[in-house]
Amino acid sequence: MSRIPKNAVICNVYTKAESHKLEVPKGKVAVSVAVDAEHSVGGATGVGSYVDVYVQKDGVTDRLCGAYVIDTSEDSGATREGKIEWVTLAADPEDVKELLGASGKGTVSLTIPATARGKKSGGDE
Repeated sequence: MSRIPKNAVICNVYTKAESHKLEVPKGKVAVSVAVDAEHSVGGATGVGSYVDVYVQKDGVTDRLCGAYVIDTSEDSGATREGKIEWVTLAADPEDVKELLGASGKGTVSLTIPATARGKKSGGDE
């Protein structure tokens, strides 16, 4: 079976070899979130960072969850003009639904808490 959809315009997306692999930690789910450098601590949210994910709309900000960054558009070479455009997070399965709907609800922002690595932040302890 071909990876190229019927009647698709042929481009390098269908023919290039996949060399970029994600390592999703056991018990987590990989989910990508659209975010720019302005809303991801100036683009400082690199692979391995633990972040808190917030969504903002109409002056109201809600914390959705905490998660580890396992990929970014910058790290995978998928950026335009060298600017971060998305991050892939290793999230708990129960947080995936909220994360997938976040960009439709408002502006997604990431923060890097001052807590120790591997420790949840934002009152989840």
